[in-house]
Amino acid sequence: MFFRKKDADPNKELKEEYNLIRNEIAIRDISDKSFIKLEGKDTLDFLHRISTNHVKDLKNSEVKKTLFLNDKGRIIDKTTLLIDEENYLLLGSVGNGYKLKRWLEKYIIMEDIKIEDSTETKFKFELIGKSSVSLLTQIFGNQFELISESNFLKFRFDGMELLIFKNLEKNNTERFILIGDAEYKEQLIEKIKENDNLFKNGFIGEDVYNIYRIEEGIPDTINEINDNFIPNELELLSEVDFTKGCYIGQEIIARLDTYDKVQKGLGGIEFDDEEIEGETFRLLIHRTKLLGKYLQ
Repeated sequence: MFFRKKDADPNKELKEEYNLIRNEIAIRDISDKSFIKLEGKDTLDFLHRISTNHVKDLKNSEVKKTLFLNDKGRIIDKTTLLIDEENYLLLGSVGNGYKLKRWLEKYIIMEDIKIEDSTETKFKFELIGKSSVSLLTQIFGNQFELISESNFLKFRFDGMELLIFKNLEKNNTERFILIGDAEYKEQLIEKIKENDNLFKNGFIGEDVYNIYRIEEGIPDTINEINDNFIPNELELLSEVDFTKGCYIGQEIIARLDTYDKVQKGLGGIEFDDEEIEGETFRLLIHRTKLLGKYLQ
């Protein structure tokens, strides 16, 4: 459940960052997002078997979002799978690398699969904003126009190798993820800053991003994407293939969808008052039945 004030301005100190994400180019350092590398001839079949989406036919340089669930249909992690030649790369949630790696290892029996947590060795940036395409085309050339939501591009320059893919969230705003070796992080920042006179850009913090995502109804860790919820409740069924057959948690997800038994879902409430007193409050549907609560 999201709560926000109707037409409320962000804190004055955050207005410039808020303007970047709404009108210019906002850059988020998301290097804390988990990054798992898998290799081995059985990897793709394995990921297809245990995750929610149809991935077994993916080819080199292709991308697809997929969820990992426990046997009760609750979310272990929301990931993006990238196929980079013989490497299978999973970009997951903040601080979730160890958990996801251990969970995957639990289901490997005799398969030819090796797993490595590469979170600390990679930087990850996210670009959000109306001019992001123009900036990236300026840096990487017209080849960047070939990018789509279903493929990533690999760029090599100045000794650096980057993987870049497009990520569409619930509000369909284009955002781009850039992944590279950690040692080249500052080098890429300088490359982006060289174009600041053409395309205004800057880094934003999590305070501003949370304002933005709450306004747009985009779920994120830690409060929403976790094992307290199922995909049906967070409007994540676009990352579930109902025709692929079995996966862990499939029976529960399919039954709830078929019989329309989902009892709660992500939503938003706007308040007319500019000020909300107190750190917490309770919102009741009827008398003592709790609808949700405001979380700091």
